[in-house]
Amino acid sequence: MSKKEVRKVYDDLTAALTSREFLEEAGLQRETMMMILNRDYWEAQMKNLIPIRKRFTCRQLFDISRWAMALMGPEPEEGWMLFTYRYVCHILYPEESFKAEMEKYRSGAVYYLAILRFFFDLERSCIPFEPMKDFRFLEDDEARRFDTGEEYIRFKQYWHKEYIYEMMRLNAEVTQFNTLEHIAGVHYVAMVMARGLLKAGAPIDLALMSGAAAGHDLGKFGCKPNEKVPFMHYYYTDLWFTAHDMHYIGHIAANHSTWDLEPQNLSVESLTLIYSDFRVKQSKGKDGKEMTRISSLADAYNVIIHKMFNVDAAKEQR
Repeated sequence: MSKKEVRKVYDDLTAALTSREFLEEAGLQRETMMMILNRDYWEAQMKNLIPIRKRFTCRQLFDISRWAMALMGPEPEEGWMLFTYRYVCHILYPEESFKAEMEKYRSGAVYYLAILRFFFDLERSCIPFEPMKDFRFLEDDEARRFDTGEEYIRFKQYWHKEYIYEMMRLNAEVTQFNTLEHIAGVHYVAMVMARGLLKAGAPIDLALMSGAAAGHDLGKFGCKPNEKVPFMHYYYTDLWFTAHDMHYIGHIAANHSTWDLEPQNLSVESLTLIYSDFRVKQSKGKDGKEMTRISSLADAYNVIIHKMFNVDAAKEQR
């Protein structure tokens, strides 16, 4: 990469981390950030990071950020990466018990999140799209062609503002789960189907479909350790959408497990999301980590049958 290109990336990073919005959120002074954004240090780091040939890891980006985070306060007991993941979960689902704890680490967590967001955006412009690693959202002009377009645009704004994608990438590295691959995979399958249905003449709202598919499992990040995630995440998904006044997308997103009802009682968006959710399944590998795949129709059907309660011949046939 040429010196000119490296400088351009550095200048873009500086602009992002000295913006009024970021400084207010992080509780930092511009002078402090300019010291942290030492040109020689960052240009040297970027020569190791760029050109981008593969996806960054959160650990890799933490390693180049940790010295600056140490200037902002002591390291949390569980480490910065796990704490920052918990911090974003708190943004989505605030807890009074976490407020006091988070405040003394806020600057470091927000700084790290901003670094993740900047480099993930850069990564997105260089790495080919992978259906289970990222999302292709509708552009605003396309979204406005549909009834829920304005609500969907707000959904994307909150997705960005609350570091939801960054939270999912952290989740895959600091926990045994990989919720990103499932959610991204469901979004991909749902949108492939939705565009096909729209082309065939079905009255489907692509903005509603995209927002509901991307947000359908957000509630998993709100569940408490003693709560049963398979049952409770619907409640927390609805809670997030309701708190952000996104009732249309939220209704489809939070009700993605009503698959034992007759099809005529469900919208085309609901049916598409339910179908997609059961096609993208996860299982644990030998290392205990989750692996994601798009299952066959037969496998998806068997999953549904085994999850239903009180199955008799009549219910199975229905």
